[in-house]
Amino acid sequence: MISEVVDLLRCPHCASELTCTDRVVSCAGPHRFDLARQGQLNLLSNAAPANADTAEMVAARLDHLGHGFHDQVRDLLTTRAGRVVLDAGCGPGWYLAGLSDDHRAIGLDLSAAAARRAARLPRTGIVVTDLRRGWPVADRSVDTVWSIFAPRNRSETARVLRPGGELVVVLPAPDHLDELRAAGAVIGLQPDKEQTIAEQFADWQPIRRDTVRVEIERPDPAFVATAVAMGPSAHHRTTTATVDRLTLSLVVRAFRPEGEPA
Repeated sequence: MISEVVDLLRCPHCASELTCTDRVVSCAGPHRFDLARQGQLNLLSNAAPANADTAEMVAARLDHLGHGFHDQVRDLLTTRAGRVVLDAGCGPGWYLAGLSDDHRAIGLDLSAAAARRAARLPRTGIVVTDLRRGWPVADRSVDTVWSIFAPRNRSETARVLRPGGELVVVLPAPDHLDELRAAGAVIGLQPDKEQTIAEQFADWQPIRRDTVRVEIERPDPAFVATAVAMGPSAHHRTTTATVDRLTLSLVVRAFRPEGEPA
C-alpha cells in the first residue's frame, strides 16, 4: 500500500515530501492526489499512451509467468535485492511478489491495468507514471532498482539509488522466443540489445551477469499464446503460432554507479 512507502515518494510537481491520509496523498503545497480504489497512485499528467499494457496483456503475462519457467529469474532478483526495491516497469507485480517480508518496495508502471493488479501486494506502493520522465521517488532512498523488459532511465536510477545500490536489468537474449519470431508471431528483437545497455552504463561498474535459458519441447499451445499476448507483439499481431519447441532465453545484468563501494 502507498501508506507503507509514502516516506520514499515525492510530489511529481514540486518534489516535496508526501503524506497519505484518508486515501488522499498530498504534499505541503497545493498538490493532492486521490488513491484509486485498488490502492495504486496515478501520477500521470496525461492519459496513458496507446502502447501501455492492456488488461488482456496483463492477464496473459500473469498466466505465462505462473507456469514456473521464469522462477529462476525471480529468484536471482529477490535473493540479491536490498531492503528497499524499486521495480521500474513493474507490470502486475509478479517479480515483486517474490520479495520477503523484510523488504519494502515501490513499483512504477505506465499501465493502469497493470497497476491495479500490482496494488494488491503487501509492503508495496504502486505508482502509475512515465518511466522516461522524472520519478516521484526521493533522492538516495532505494537499495535496488529493477528494470525488467522495461525502458531504462539512467539519470533517475542514479538519483534514487543509495550509496552501494545496484541497478539490475533483465533483457531478452538474441534467441529468446526464436521459434515464434521465425513463425512471424512476435516482433523482432534488437540484435545488439545487451551491447546497447552496456554502452548506456559504460561508466558504471558491471557487477554480475547471469543467463537463464530453457528449451520447452512440445509446449502447451495456450502457453505459447500467452508468450505472444503478454508483450508488445500484442499491439501488432492478431494470430499466434504452433511450434514444436519454445526457447526462453534471458540475461540478467547488474551495475553499480562508478565510485560507489562494493
